[in-house]
Amino acid sequence: MACRDVLTHDAHAPGDTAASFFDDFGDFSLGGQAVDSSLPPTEPVPLAPAPWQFEMGDTASRRIDTHDPTQPLRFDGMVLRPWTRNDARSMAEAVRESVATVGRWMDWCHPGFGVRDAIDWADACADSLAQGKACEFGLFDERSGRLVGGAGLNQFNTSHRVCNLSYWVRQSAQGQGIATRAARSLAGYGFSVLGFQRIEIVVAEGNEPSLAVALKLGAQFECLARNRLMIRGKPVSAWVQSLLP
Repeated sequence: MACRDVLTHDAHAPGDTAASFFDDFGDFSLGGQAVDSSLPPTEPVPLAPAPWQFEMGDTASRRIDTHDPTQPLRFDGMVLRPWTRNDARSMAEAVRESVATVGRWMDWCHPGFGVRDAIDWADACADSLAQGKACEFGLFDERSGRLVGGAGLNQFNTSHRVCNLSYWVRQSAQGQGIATRAARSLAGYGFSVLGFQRIEIVVAEGNEPSLAVALKLGAQFECLARNRLMIRGKPVSAWVQSLLP
């Protein structure tokens, strides 16, 4: 898949087995940038020109006109957009705030996470987006512009049309359904625009809040996979769930 600079859409609610996955999609509207105004302006990372071309497996290349990925998309009071260097300070603060919860399951969330780490992350996300390897986004409150977390589609397997869905929410914003809304948005985009036929959600055994998000999306529990993830250098088992279009 030669994927160029993609954004997000919406998915479905749990228990709606009689309805199509796409019945619950919401519409997006363009809005202004949500950035950390406390940081000086930085040069934007170059992005490929529109329209972006997607190649999926053995199918013919197809062109899809999407919105400029430098512009955020809004849904359910939230904004998803690609990370930029301007988000570095806000991200560092959100990560350090969340060590007790997110840090329990994510190695990158630790007390020493700083602005330099966040800048490196934004640069890596821009590269993977341009190369069609992943779509990682910052998650912001539409009203205040506050960074509340992140979500992404990654680990693209274009031969089999499969990818992974991940999400995290800063500690002070947890318990408000934010992760579910973001995950629903990304899953819908992965199916309706990118053409994936399976999206996996892999959750470390014991991470009940993340598992709850997958179940709210209506994901099908498939197995407890042994040694599926590495956390702090040790292999751990993980629950594997899947979403289908």
